[in-house]
Amino acid sequence: MVMYSFKDLFSKFRHNFRFSKEEIEACIISVLAMAFIVSFDEWGYGNKFDFNVGLGNFIKAIIIMSIIIGLQLMVIKAYALYYGYRAEFKLWWYGIIAGLILAFFSASVSRGAALWFLAPGGIFFHHMAVHRIGWFRYGVNIMETGWTCMWGALSTIMLAVIFKLFLFVFPDSLFFEKAMIVSLWFALFSILPIPPLLGSRVFFWSRLTFSFILGIVIGFNLLLRWSSSLLTVLILSIIVGIIVWALMLWKVES
Repeated sequence: MVMYSFKDLFSKFRHNFRFSKEEIEACIISVLAMAFIVSFDEWGYGNKFDFNVGLGNFIKAIIIMSIIIGLQLMVIKAYALYYGYRAEFKLWWYGIIAGLILAFFSASVSRGAALWFLAPGGIFFHHMAVHRIGWFRYGVNIMETGWTCMWGALSTIMLAVIFKLFLFVFPDSLFFEKAMIVSLWFALFSILPIPPLLGSRVFFWSRLTFSFILGIVIGFNLLLRWSSSLLTVLILSIIVGIIVWALMLWKVES
């Protein structure tokens, strides 16, 4: 049983909720690379190149990716501090290079339409010795890190829902529509069970929990873009999560 006070929790956030210089640099590189990928096929109209149009779309993509990556990392850092960890974001150069190559290759093959691979980095946890005193499992705990990464991925889904709500108010906004779609895709790539992505932490903690969350993320990706009822999307996504969970339990765990 963990014993802590509100004062202790406040102290954790006050003294440890921050981004290091290396993390800020990693975030900037991630935002620029992912923004370039999601705006790769928007540098003009059709097959006609237009620098001004492309630059405008690239800047919008930078804003979108800054919101998505920034929110996900803040949620992860906050949750990690609650458990007594310091969460550190690091670049995954293989993911960035793979995303850029896929964008170039797919755009050249399809003559404009680029495929996305949005996996710029991963989270590494460092236990804070003083704040871990009194916890059942001292040191880095796979359950707590998995739980933290799970909420990091789900926070991006929640962000997509917020963008969907803005679309109800501004139905013709291409910015909010793009932001919603990118959020959904980023959540999907985040939950993949590939180290060092968030999904790998959840997978190695609990494959059944991973399958349920993966199903929910897939459900939102399939339904949120076209359905006008958020409650319907939520219920159907949970059903998809239960189906994926049941398949994992039946085919793998049994």
